[in-house]
Amino acid sequence: MLRNFRSLTSRKVLPAVLIAPFFLSGCFTVEIRELKTKNEMLQQRIHQLQQDRTALEEMLLAETRERERAHQEVIRLQNELRSMQEQLESARAKLDAARLSLSTSTDSQAREFAQRMEDALQHEAALQAELDKTRDALASVEVELLEHQQVRQELESDLEVALTHLDKNTSLIDEMSSSLEETRSERMDLASRLEETSKQAETHGSAARMYQDKLRAAETELQNTRDKLESIQGEVSTLQESLASAPIGDAAAALSAADFARNALAASIAAGQATVIQDGGRVRLVLFSDSLFDSGTTLISDTGLKSIKGVEEVIRNTTPTYIVVEGHTDNVPVRNMPYPDNWELGAARATEVVRNLATKKGINAGNMVAQSRSWFDPMEKNSEAAGRQKNRRVEIVLEFLPTQPKV
Repeated sequence: MLRNFRSLTSRKVLPAVLIAPFFLSGCFTVEIRELKTKNEMLQQRIHQLQQDRTALEEMLLAETRERERAHQEVIRLQNELRSMQEQLESARAKLDAARLSLSTSTDSQAREFAQRMEDALQHEAALQAELDKTRDALASVEVELLEHQQVRQELESDLEVALTHLDKNTSLIDEMSSSLEETRSERMDLASRLEETSKQAETHGSAARMYQDKLRAAETELQNTRDKLESIQGEVSTLQESLASAPIGDAAAALSAADFARNALAASIAAGQATVIQDGGRVRLVLFSDSLFDSGTTLISDTGLKSIKGVEEVIRNTTPTYIVVEGHTDNVPVRNMPYPDNWELGAARATEVVRNLATKKGINAGNMVAQSRSWFDPMEKNSEAAGRQKNRRVEIVLEFLPTQPKV
């Protein structure tokens, strides 16, 4: 934790925390300015739509007046046509009467009636021509009226679209106004939080000085620990040199013990759960962890207990000088277990085997040592799954020296 805090203080994260509220305040100011600009543009658009709506209403009013005028003109022409038809009927009646009286009148009267008839026919032809003109004018007016109706429908449709846009823009303005009010409220809240953050900054400054003092004390303690570690490493080197100069061991006894172990662990070896390796005066009883322990734990499984039983039989019948139980792992980091790394995992599993041999099997605990080799002494390559499976193991190393006290 102290190292993380030192990293934070070295990178000046605390000033960044203090600057962040000012940066957010600037962001809100820019957003408010943009909202105001959009609001002004919407107001201009609404004003333009209102002007367009007024112009459309004026055009509709003028079109309505023109339509009424055309309708009145149609009515007038219809009345004139009706009057002409009545005059024509009257002239035809007079003509019939004249023809009837012609058959009984004198020649002069006949000529007079004939002249009247001719005049009536000419008048009828003139009325008919006038009637045709009136019908043509009426048809033209009806066509023009139809065109005006179509234009009016288009204008009404445009007006409805404009009103719809106006309603949408009005709703959008209301939403923008609400958002603007929320932004103002957030800005006031941010200002309050900024003031509170400034107060906290002063408190953090004193806390930072306190943590720096603790950090210096921790660094001093760390240096002392490093010095002790170097001293221990020197002692380990001395012990390793002493071990290298120790007697090689009794190879003949180790060979005999290896043969006995292969027979005692025959079932486990056949199942691929164990193997036996002779190395000079040492015999290594290798038990693979995947079958020795329950998955993800340091608890010896039922299958592992059978292998431990064979190990007990080997120890009791071969009487090694002393026993080293080594815990080995692969190079995959430990996850989801109560052990921080492979060192402690290997040590825990080796200790569990020693504990079982001592407390359950009655093997002399004074001649046994549990240690961890982590993943630094592999049997196979850790780059392959099969190799990693072989590397996860516990080795019971039986040492046979020329002088062999009973175990």
